[in-house]
Amino acid sequence: SLSSQHHPRGAVKQFYIIMHTFLEEGLALARNLSARYSEAIRSGEAIAVYFGEVPAKMPFEQVLGSLVEFKGHFVRCVAENAEALVAEERRLKREEE
Repeated sequence: SLSSQHHPRGAVKQFYIIMHTFLEEGLALARNLSARYSEAIRSGEAIAVYFGEVPAKMPFEQVLGSLVEFKGHFVRCVAENAEALVAEERRLKREEE
């Protein structure tokens, strides 16, 4: 235990100040994280409703998985459409020549 016999009063006070600050900052970070998590859950539920799902039957992880899958399909379709456009432009150019 901390005793004033072994530690000068100033050192104990400084330790208390540092620990108090550390604890306050940690609690603020925990509150912030909790608020962000709640916001993410609400957003996930809103997305589930948007896609016609029942949020209670579609866990947040499944919503995220669906979004990741959708993004993959979307990126692939954009790339395929770009390739098709380039091929069509080449074909039209050859027909003109």
